[in-house]
Amino acid sequence: MIPRALFLLLAVLAVGCCTATEPLTARPPTVPAAPDPSKPCFPGAYYRKAVSSTDRWEGIEGIITLPEVEFDRTRLRPGGRPMDNPSIYMGGRCDGQEIDAGLSWEVIRDTDGRVTTEGKAFRPFWRNEKWGSAPAEPQYYFHPGDTVKMSIRNTAKGKLAMEILLLARAGTPAETATTATRTYPGSAADPLSSFTIVFDAAKFEPGKPQEFKRVNAIDQWKNEGKEVQPTQTKVLGAIWHEVWLVWDHEKLPFSPDRLTDMRCPNPGSFLVEPANELGHGGEKISIFGQPLNTAP
Repeated sequence: MIPRALFLLLAVLAVGCCTATEPLTARPPTVPAAPDPSKPCFPGAYYRKAVSSTDRWEGIEGIITLPEVEFDRTRLRPGGRPMDNPSIYMGGRCDGQEIDAGLSWEVIRDTDGRVTTEGKAFRPFWRNEKWGSAPAEPQYYFHPGDTVKMSIRNTAKGKLAMEILLLARAGTPAETATTATRTYPGSAADPLSSFTIVFDAAKFEPGKPQEFKRVNAIDQWKNEGKEVQPTQTKVLGAIWHEVWLVWDHEKLPFSPDRLTDMRCPNPGSFLVEPANELGHGGEKISIFGQPLNTAP
């Protein structure tokens, strides 16, 4: 006969040392945590942000057709550039470190080698402790109506990799450039151009709890952390054809059940509609500095 003390010890080990505060059935380790119902807005910009839960995510990727931009020409910097600046980017957060990386509306070098006086194209950027950007070369200039594939992955401890592929120039049917497969790593379409950078992200590490995001924004010059400024600038018709989170080397659709939906500072400044198959993270987004629903 087993002594009573040994029997009790074996019984405890068999159920995993559960206590009154630990349920017998927990979330399986192969199932990602649910996202937060809401998150606080950070002031200073108009932005539509979709952010994952905090868990062992490895990265995010998506295919987007870039939006048209209409600037408020009454709001200009001293040099003549608009005070509003559209951006479309991804990134993440780990242990308090926030990373942004993607595309921002920027000046370019024209065919004569001169820098333009205002933004002319979306260009790759990344921001950790400092700001980095792709070379000012035509293959890295992306224009409204172009379709690109963007991805951010945690490739090693303290490192993130960003890749931006040009799949189609404006006027080419975007559907010919998209996929809806779950095969890792993704689209087999031959890109027209590509940009890849691995940069420092000190707090990120494979297997560590972290979150990833996609963001469509109207940023405002020297306004980060301040109350957003009224503007007539519009960013119209960005189409996320599909967006995927990477979990255990598998792509999972960044669908509404896997994201916290943030529309800051005012939900009335956004028109968000399903695009293609919503189950693949598809979404069409327009941003208005002047809220659409201004009536009481």
